[in-house]
Amino acid sequence: MLSLAKISLEKGFTVGGSDRAADKKLELEAYEVKVYREHKAENIKEFSPDFVVYSMAIGEDNPELSTARSLGIPILKRAEYAEIIISEYPMNIAVSGSHGKSTVVAMIYSALLGAGVNAGVLSGAKTSFGYSFRQGKDTIVYEACEYKNSFLSFSPDFAVVTNLELDHTDFF
Repeated sequence: MLSLAKISLEKGFTVGGSDRAADKKLELEAYEVKVYREHKAENIKEFSPDFVVYSMAIGEDNPELSTARSLGIPILKRAEYAEIIISEYPMNIAVSGSHGKSTVVAMIYSALLGAGVNAGVLSGAKTSFGYSFRQGKDTIVYEACEYKNSFLSFSPDFAVVTNLELDHTDFF
């Protein structure tokens, strides 16, 4: 979600949200983003967003999602919003698998940069370059998480599967 928040800021959106993780709160606050420390219905009413993007780790009974629904605010899953951003690129490369997605994304991204491609990256972790996202023009390489079938939201030109093993047993 952090990388999507930063991309949204670059696109000129006003961004806010809730996250109980202190490190993400501090990083986003450096960009003057309003970050709430708890998931509460009041957050949606106070921030008054045009739309809500949520992680699949958030339950459907989340008070912010419930409030957004009751107010008629459009709601997008993280993967749905990411696909909107990704679809702006002429070519995209999805990386999926049980382990190693961030590492493989960084490796492909590095190879693209080395080849002179003006590439973007959307990773769930900071890459070896020190960031989890970067806008590009020609190609984007990104993590396509399998949790709750999120990766089915994407239409990649190329797909890389790192490995498969029993994972996310609360869903699969």
